[in-house]
Amino acid sequence: MGGVHQRPRDIYYFCISIERIEMNIGDEISYNNIYDEPVKGVIVSIESDMDSYEDVKLEDGVAYYYSKKLSRYVPVKEKNAASMFLAVTGSRGETNYITMNDVA
Repeated sequence: MGGVHQRPRDIYYFCISIERIEMNIGDEISYNNIYDEPVKGVIVSIESDMDSYEDVKLEDGVAYYYSKKLSRYVPVKEKNAASMFLAVTGSRGETNYITMNDVA
């Protein structure tokens, strides 16, 4: 049987924007602050406001959560992508919380 097969991680990456930016914890990123000015910062963590996403990680721009049912990390589903946000340390040491789509 022929056909095109996709790896599971390619299916669930954040589809809110068409282009996926590969980023990881510790990477420097560019984003717009609350005044819509371009700034840079370092990603310190990825978090979620959903209780079921207690243990999350970021790999190459894909957010994963630890599934107790499967006993492994699985990609965050597109319908829950809006619950994910990045904690970013700015140039003055302040912590900013931004969405994945705020990354320029």
